[in-house]
Amino acid sequence: MPAAPATQRTFLEIAGFPHYENVCSNILAFYLDPAEAHGLGDLVLRALLAAAGHETVSSNPLTGVEVNREVPTANSKRLDLVIKNDDLLIGIENKIYAAPYNPFTEYESYLAGEQGSRTLVRILLSLYPTASVGGWVPVRYAQLFDQILAGLEACVPTADPKYLIFLTDFINSLRKLEKGTGMDKSFIDFINQSDNKKGVLQLCKAVKDLRNDMRSHLETLARDWPLPDCAKGLKWQFWPDPDSLADVLFLHLPLKTGNKLVLDLVLEPSGWRLDIRGEPRPAMTATARGILENLAITGWKEVSDGRFLLANFPGYGGDLGLISQAMNGWIEALCGSLVLAPVSK
Repeated sequence: MPAAPATQRTFLEIAGFPHYENVCSNILAFYLDPAEAHGLGDLVLRALLAAAGHETVSSNPLTGVEVNREVPTANSKRLDLVIKNDDLLIGIENKIYAAPYNPFTEYESYLAGEQGSRTLVRILLSLYPTASVGGWVPVRYAQLFDQILAGLEACVPTADPKYLIFLTDFINSLRKLEKGTGMDKSFIDFINQSDNKKGVLQLCKAVKDLRNDMRSHLETLARDWPLPDCAKGLKWQFWPDPDSLADVLFLHLPLKTGNKLVLDLVLEPSGWRLDIRGEPRPAMTATARGILENLAITGWKEVSDGRFLLANFPGYGGDLGLISQAMNGWIEALCGSLVLAPVSK
């Protein structure tokens, strides 16, 4: 079965769970059980054994298999997966990003108590290459998936199409994680050059200092210049914009209609600005526009995303008292043209 194009998002990516070890372990538990509804039989279990070097453990179908998740040891530590039947005992520790720092000695003790005459297989399953820990055989997801895909065609006639799609989605999700969706390698190489490290660290510190300074200005405004009487009971709130070098002090003006008008006082290196928007958008955009058109105060313009920008605000370092005075003037003008909902206490 062909893999999905790399540009398509997998269902696990849409759900936001491709990197969660517990989620991956739950999926594995389903497909590793030959008796489950996927209809693939022991394909995935045999693929895992083959990836761990135990492909000849049995030529007969693997039956009577019991798959358990989060199996507790004597000291209440938990092993991700334990699989057993009359002939096999398999312990699996699953790692996506985390290092193998688990209490393997306790796992060994537990498995020894369960082994009896069974063949014991200990697997450290990981997304990226990792060293073996004691008798735990390192197996990469890529190795497991190669083994699954090698035998998948023969199982298609008996497989449930739905669970076949889910399995393919799981494989694509983990393969995309392995390739990496984070930092560009060229940027990592740039950072690792000794001549660049100092400058990058200095820049990071300067950005942190700037963010702290911006927040200090906003906190001073919120603390030292109270809102006008018409907004009594309302409170400023803070929001550091993660997508830009800006910090925001915002105020909700609740309307009796259940909607609201939101004022965003934004501070960024280029200076201050005030954005006004109706929420929810876009339903309230026309209402916000009409309110501003009816105000006597001029100097605003409509920008993208249903926001209205107020011009003529000071640059960075401007007088906070004047900024507060301008803000309160806008708040009073807006309150005078709105039917505000009572503030809950």
